[in-house]
Amino acid sequence: NTPQSSSIARIHAFFRITPQGDSDQVTSGRIAFSDAMRPSAAALVARLETRLGISVYMLSGDRSGHLQRVAARLGIPENRVEACWPHEKADRVAALQRQGHVVVMVGDGGN
Repeated sequence: NTPQSSSIARIHAFFRITPQGDSDQVTSGRIAFSDAMRPSAAALVARLETRLGISVYMLSGDRSGHLQRVAARLGIPENRVEACWPHEKADRVAALQRQGHVVVMVGDGGN
């Protein structure tokens, strides 16, 4: 199965089970786990950007390709999306603050 349209695949696991004993059958497969994106997420980003004048950035420990797919679905411009390590996020926030931006950071606490 593929993830639903409201989901973005995040973790893929590939496996292969080799035969043991008298069996000559090899089993292999792929499992994809995904997070559901809230249906209202893109509308919220659009409202923050257009009605409130808030620039939304996405800094995440996820892979760049995944981030770009999520950002595109949310309407976040490509130049405001970055894959970075947790300790690098503080540097990015500090750089925006030095440029005079007021920064609010929201996260899931994962990294």
